[in-house]
Amino acid sequence: MYIGVLRLTSIGDVLIALHSAQKVYQNFDVDIVFITSPHFLPLLEMCPFIKYAYTSDLKFHQKKEGSWSCIPTPSNFFTDPFLIIDLQNTQRSHSFLRQFKKIIPSFVYSVPQRRFMRIFEITKSKILSLIQFQQPKNPINPSTYIAFYQEAWVLKALSRELSLLPQPKPFERNFPLTALELPSQYIVFCLGSSGNLKNWPEEHFKDLGLLLFKNFPNLKIILTSGPECKPARDSIALSNPHFESRDLNLIETLEAIRKSIYVVTGDSFPSHACFLLDKPFSLLLGGTQPNLGFCPPKAIIESLHLSCSPCTRHGQGICHYKNLKCLKDLLPQKIFQSIATYLKSLD
Repeated sequence: MYIGVLRLTSIGDVLIALHSAQKVYQNFDVDIVFITSPHFLPLLEMCPFIKYAYTSDLKFHQKKEGSWSCIPTPSNFFTDPFLIIDLQNTQRSHSFLRQFKKIIPSFVYSVPQRRFMRIFEITKSKILSLIQFQQPKNPINPSTYIAFYQEAWVLKALSRELSLLPQPKPFERNFPLTALELPSQYIVFCLGSSGNLKNWPEEHFKDLGLLLFKNFPNLKIILTSGPECKPARDSIALSNPHFESRDLNLIETLEAIRKSIYVVTGDSFPSHACFLLDKPFSLLLGGTQPNLGFCPPKAIIESLHLSCSPCTRHGQGICHYKNLKCLKDLLPQKIFQSIATYLKSLD
């Protein structure tokens, strides 16, 4: 039997959906078909539990020896029951499913939306920031992390339809071999993000690195980002030879994170990757809020918790006060203390 797990949008969302796909594979005697956008196929190479993929251009793919090949849709798709778990539940996924069901008859389960919870968390955080003058000791509620929410819902929905296996299947995160050469000890700085209100200033990344080099002289820092931040990366790298600006593809970025000591990021994709790979990391939060479902519970939250935050759900838009105080005043010394505390704990 085939189970389709559908997630079409951003890299971070796909990483979260892979968490649910892994749990389905471990608990049910099924084959996973991951349904996503064509450019995310390289990401699925890291997942041994996914052998089939269906892309939004309505093409079927099979993984052989670590690479994907496009093949005709298997004939038993039309005879076996085919269930699709829609982890997106938006107009985009609905439009795709209308086309998909014309080709492959299937049953669809759509994960419930959590708009009320997100509105509640935004309102609560604004009220607390107005009446409290100190940072909350526990800013993250683990139950709000979307990966856990989706996993619990998927297992509950499928348990009504399928028989549980007596023993879960084994699972390992295997990465494709790359020719990537990495330092022996290094930290990853992920510059840039998908939203303007999540971009920590370039100078802060540079100053944080210089603080680390001063106190930990054997440390290296790999700078990675999308192409739009390459000039900033290269500029920082010129300030100290311990900086390395790298043009990394998706798989190489995941490998660099997996082998690193620590990660600093303001974007969702590296943070979800750190969660899946069990890596310590600092998450730089400006206009966003940790309990909207996008913040992994093990993140070290770096935030000023200003009264005007959160002002956005995904970090899109512009600062209403035109000063981006939530990020500009989040100084490198604060993040350095978190990293230094962790590095000293390794001794």
